[in-house]
Amino acid sequence: MSVTVPDETTVRLQRTGPLTGIRVLSLENYLAGNHTTFFLTLFGAEIIKVERPGVGDALRGPESQSGHLDNKQQNKRSVAIDLQSKAGVDLFMSLVPEADVVFSNMKVSSLHGYGITFESLIARKPDIVYTTLTGFGHGDVLPAGPSAGWPAFDVIAQGMSGMQFRCLGPDDDVPGYNGLPIGDDGTAIFAAFGTVLALRARDETGKPQRVDVSMHDSMVYLNASTLNRWKTQQKEAGRGRSIGGSAPYGAYRTKDGWVNLAVWGERLWRRFCIALDRLDVVDDPRFDCAANRLANLDALNREMVTDFIAGRTTAEVLETLHGEGIPCAPIYTTQQVVESEQVAARRMFTKYHLRDGGMHETIGSPIKLSSVDEDVPLAAPPLLGGDTRDVLASLLHLPGEEIEKLDAQGVIAIADNAR
Repeated sequence: MSVTVPDETTVRLQRTGPLTGIRVLSLENYLAGNHTTFFLTLFGAEIIKVERPGVGDALRGPESQSGHLDNKQQNKRSVAIDLQSKAGVDLFMSLVPEADVVFSNMKVSSLHGYGITFESLIARKPDIVYTTLTGFGHGDVLPAGPSAGWPAFDVIAQGMSGMQFRCLGPDDDVPGYNGLPIGDDGTAIFAAFGTVLALRARDETGKPQRVDVSMHDSMVYLNASTLNRWKTQQKEAGRGRSIGGSAPYGAYRTKDGWVNLAVWGERLWRRFCIALDRLDVVDDPRFDCAANRLANLDALNREMVTDFIAGRTTAEVLETLHGEGIPCAPIYTTQQVVESEQVAARRMFTKYHLRDGGMHETIGSPIKLSSVDEDVPLAAPPLLGGDTRDVLASLLHLPGEEIEKLDAQGVIAIADNAR
């Protein structure tokens, strides 16, 4: 089976780091799977992405080629293998001994249908690290719970973790949604971290390691402040601007934009009063502790905060409050974030090659290591099956005739420019 692709040259650059030399065999799809291995490759890991011939990852474009620009497939290799066939599963399992990690965010039932289990992987590679990312748990490390087997995307995990009732909806009793796929991206970071922990344990013990990460568990963890409050006080946390611990806290409009301010605790409250030249209210019984300020938040804002901030530019508010060490910062639009000097200074966009020889940028890692040169661009996202021939030849030492036969049988797919 052949995939027709433009005659393009793939740029191959490998960013080195603490995971250089680690090879990950990945059955990934959608945001969570792609983000997990993307995070690993930012630190040097080699990612071999196993995709379905003719279809590929769901994040690819309609022609199953390079897809949209920012799909977290940069710096990976693509091998197209049909796991619907026994020959395809056998071929995948023959790659396992060449890997340090097998990662998957496929359905548990699909993996079991292919015969891919921790036990079958150990039989091929005794010290393998096996990481799975699912909606509610895989069920082999701990029970997956009553929701096991439910299909899940980001919003499903967020909703069942209680997060959506922390976001403002159109009415008080209607759940909101922050619009960010933290169920995908947050879980992916936990899966990557778990994989690194397992590699450390493997290196220390020589034993295989199993990593089971669920989207629901991850969102419950990230909603810890809300859930712990209920555990200790049986109270719901506030929704919207204030997180319910102190005041004033949250977003306020300035003359030319918005700022967040965080007056947390009595020390900052006194300094806030000094900054606003309002020492007369420091010991006002309505505002003399966090609980009273929260109980009288409307009066606090009306008499002291709102007019002060609304009457000044963002720059003026920052200058005044920073002078007393009050945490305060502008609330940026998307464009302002992209153009921010802070973002640029911290290299939060990293360059990667395009297949046409150009260059683009995508979000970089928030973890900065002295051993990682972030000026090294990432490789272009791979074509579907663009590395099939090279991987099978270099890792399994399959002769060209056998690779061509597997291609003709539809067990694999080879991008035309890789012939």
